[in-house]
Amino acid sequence: MSCSIGICIANEMNLVTDNILKYADSAMYRSKMKGGNSYSFYDPELQTLLEKLTELETDITRAIACNEFCAYFQPQVSMLGKVIGAEALIRWNHPSKGLIAPNEFIQIAEQYGLIQQLQNIVLRDICVLINRLNAEDIIDEQFSVSINISQSQFSASTLKSELLNTISNFNIGPSQIKLEITESMLSGDIDNTIQQMAEIKESGFTFSIDDFGTGYSCLTHLSAFPVKELKIDKSFIDKVLDDGTGFSIVQMIINLSKSLDLSVVAEGVEALEQFKTLKTMHVDSIQGYLISKPMSKNDYVKWHKDNVTKEF
Repeated sequence: MSCSIGICIANEMNLVTDNILKYADSAMYRSKMKGGNSYSFYDPELQTLLEKLTELETDITRAIACNEFCAYFQPQVSMLGKVIGAEALIRWNHPSKGLIAPNEFIQIAEQYGLIQQLQNIVLRDICVLINRLNAEDIIDEQFSVSINISQSQFSASTLKSELLNTISNFNIGPSQIKLEITESMLSGDIDNTIQQMAEIKESGFTFSIDDFGTGYSCLTHLSAFPVKELKIDKSFIDKVLDDGTGFSIVQMIINLSKSLDLSVVAEGVEALEQFKTLKTMHVDSIQGYLISKPMSKNDYVKWHKDNVTKEF
């Protein structure tokens, strides 16, 4: 047996029973964060942090009820200039703080079990966008939109049913939804991961490995995963114009992808010189500020009408 212990020193400043218990509890939380089987003393700074996190969790819950979350869309373009898809990125349109990027709230949403509600919002917006683009007759069946799947979602047994229930309400085909998972999510129980991915793939969805090159997946097993696409992380694309390591790493990832019959997307492309270099390296498509920043649904529809084929 083992335990996590939190300790609060009772003194003249801490004589209220409820406060002593609250402070000891926050110290115990710190012990758990250290891996358990340890003790920690109450830290006022940690208590302040925990209170801020709790306030943020309450604000996220309120924002979900008030429809303040929505998806923004960043287009993906083939090396021939055709718009072949987009990635959906969640944003929080806060009434007083303005547009908030996901790095400021996603981790808290996962910690407090709110991530599935946020992903349902993103998936709903994806379906609305696809229907609008279909109504305008400016996309074909090959057009797909990517959605990021968190570790907690991926581990849940309800992932497939959640996806199917939502898209059926909008009469969207699963082939137009691409599920992006991180490389590190493939490093756990390999057999169980492959089985779960295979079941979801059988329903018609496709998988993409996001931020490839930054995780810890085992290359020995990579060919066993039912994946259609690899996305090269922006940190490598930033260095692709270097004559040394940066260029070599990108070329190595591309060669690996081609040997596994996977398509390759370069993320974070910002300069025309990067695009030209990546084209000679036989990347299949690109995504980044060179094409466009993420846009709201309405702005994306307008952009797509004007850029069905993008010229470089």
